[in-house]
Amino acid sequence: MLAVSAISLIAGAAASAYTFFTVRSGAQQFIDEELQQIAAVVINYDMLIPKRWEGPRHRHQRLYRAQGFGQGRGPGWRRQQMLQLQSHQQSAQTVPSLTDLSSSRFDIVIAPLFGRPGDPIFVPLGVDDGLYSVVMGKNRVRILAATKPDGQRFMVARPLAPIERIGAEALQLSVIEFAGLSLLYILLAVLAVNAVFAAVNRVAKVISERSEHDLSPLDFADKTVPQELHAFVDALNGMLARIAQSVRQKERFIADAAHEMRTPLAALSLQAENLLSLPLSPELTAKVKQLQQGIVREKELMNALLQLARLQNQTVLQPVRFKLYDLLIEILEELGPLADAKNLDFGLDVPPEMQRLEVTLPRTELKTVLYNLCSNAVKYTPEDGQVDLFARSAADGKLILGAADSGPGIAPEALTSVFEPFFRAKGDTEAVPGTGLGLAIAQAAAAKLHGELKLENRPEGGLRASLSLDVLKSADTSEY
Repeated sequence: MLAVSAISLIAGAAASAYTFFTVRSGAQQFIDEELQQIAAVVINYDMLIPKRWEGPRHRHQRLYRAQGFGQGRGPGWRRQQMLQLQSHQQSAQTVPSLTDLSSSRFDIVIAPLFGRPGDPIFVPLGVDDGLYSVVMGKNRVRILAATKPDGQRFMVARPLAPIERIGAEALQLSVIEFAGLSLLYILLAVLAVNAVFAAVNRVAKVISERSEHDLSPLDFADKTVPQELHAFVDALNGMLARIAQSVRQKERFIADAAHEMRTPLAALSLQAENLLSLPLSPELTAKVKQLQQGIVREKELMNALLQLARLQNQTVLQPVRFKLYDLLIEILEELGPLADAKNLDFGLDVPPEMQRLEVTLPRTELKTVLYNLCSNAVKYTPEDGQVDLFARSAADGKLILGAADSGPGIAPEALTSVFEPFFRAKGDTEAVPGTGLGLAIAQAAAAKLHGELKLENRPEGGLRASLSLDVLKSADTSEY
């Protein structure tokens, strides 16, 4: 839009300048043609032009001698002759000149080439015939010098003020047209660009609202996408298909690898138990126990990988109706031994009205989220600490579930990175054993539930991990 607007401004300015100079040149040409036409009339019809300037004194003397003043005639006759003399003097003083353009406000003056004494402008007698522009005070005058067939020189002149006035009006009109057309053009350009990109925005909105796990082809069966974007949508669908195939291959490899490694790990675990049943030295017994612990960690990793792969590949969920409080008790009992080993105060923080709540949700996925959140809280909370499994109903109708602990919390810069697979906040220096997959699994399960998983450090110390669900907003949970 900026580019189109800039082009319109440049084009409008050029058009306005062209209009201004064209009008001004046309007016100048019109005046020149007018002066040439008048000069042609003077020449063709042999109009009388004063041939010279005669001052009042010389005119008076010639008239005095011609009329016989002082030769004995009466006073009445002399009075009559004096009136005639004054009339001749006045007519002698009215020889036209360029000064008449300003003093008498004539539009056009036909005058001899010579000027009257005292005129502010003087045109040389030997000037060539043609058009000239001269300055008289603050005014510009256009002059055409010409010669009659008898050799008498004369000039036709008119002021250029009309040209300047016409030019000013043309400039004003050009500026108004330029401003109006520019605003109209920019408005139309904005509307046109928005109309053209409306379809692109619709496609972008559809893509932005999709989950990062949704790699299905874009479907615009309602014909909302114009034909010009079909190739673009087809290219996107082709890219999504290739990405989906690549993801499936990687997930299948992880699942297959984890599944294939479970059998030898189970065999190793059984052999380690058989070794411990034999009479071994204390040193060998300690080493076998270390081996057994390593095998247990690998089994946990394989199980976590299998669970993550299952969540990523799962497309259809089975919602069931169950009592939320029973699920919380079940998690509490499963993690109870681990909490007792660290002497933790591990309990439920559920208001009485929530203890009778029944929901329709995919129970397995919800348990996966809460189990991993509570498992992490129990692992990272120091001995004699506190862990609460809570359930709340928010003011906006959402169901909030999660775990709050009194542990060390997580560094603020790592609060979002901990959801990445195999990421651990303290890296290799982490003292608590783990696979780095617990929160990644919880995040994948929360996405299947259309929930929002959030971690935040508590002001009094510790971490609060919460899952927000829209299950309480409406009784209809078929979307799950």
